[in-house]
Amino acid sequence: MGNSEIESGNRTYHEAQSHMEMLPNYFAWTYGKFENFLRGDVIELGCGAGLGINICLNKAARVIAVDYNEELLRRVSSQYPAKQVRTIQADLCGDWQELSGLQGDAVIVMDVLEHFADDAEFFSKAAGIVKPGGYLIVKVPARSALYSEMDQASGHFRRYDADRLSMLAQASNLRTIRLSQINPVGGLVYRFKNKNKTNFSKTFSPAQLKFINALIPLIALFDMLPLLPGLSIVGVFQRPQ
Repeated sequence: MGNSEIESGNRTYHEAQSHMEMLPNYFAWTYGKFENFLRGDVIELGCGAGLGINICLNKAARVIAVDYNEELLRRVSSQYPAKQVRTIQADLCGDWQELSGLQGDAVIVMDVLEHFADDAEFFSKAAGIVKPGGYLIVKVPARSALYSEMDQASGHFRRYDADRLSMLAQASNLRTIRLSQINPVGGLVYRFKNKNKTNFSKTFSPAQLKFINALIPLIALFDMLPLLPGLSIVGVFQRPQ
């Protein structure tokens, strides 16, 4: 694993946002997996362009959107009233001083954990800003055995199996509520593309992404089939009262 290549992928993560904006049905699907655990103040760490914030606001009173990229945060601020969405610029590789005193009823970490060399430290910090009785919600790339050049180019230090997430939760004194693999169709497609040295979404043309977006309701149905390995794992963890 080349750390310099991984770090390069992390520096350019924002470039994939324009591709992902073509997949609103994808965000409705993936955020919908944990929508029932959202309430009150929701903190999203590494929010990017905030492509799932509108889903969160179906249940949450307020979303606190945290990211390092100023331009992406400006885009988020321009889309929502300040009373609904607050943005915070913070370097999540740092000491999290910008988040001092902040706590959420739910803390969301979507496709972020895998970008940190010390994922245990990140997980522990994220758990620390969850209110008692609240939830830490994590989405990560699934199946460590699939780790490839595409992951490396995307800034991923690893892919995840359920037991690693359970271990991280236990070390942070969180209770595992749910661990589920999603998107088996994407997992199948990934196998054919994982030699590409770029982000997964960038391997599709805009026209292909729009077509995939239209197919999302059908693709999502495959989540209901038991034992099919997915492209991602969604974990929900609760902090004790």
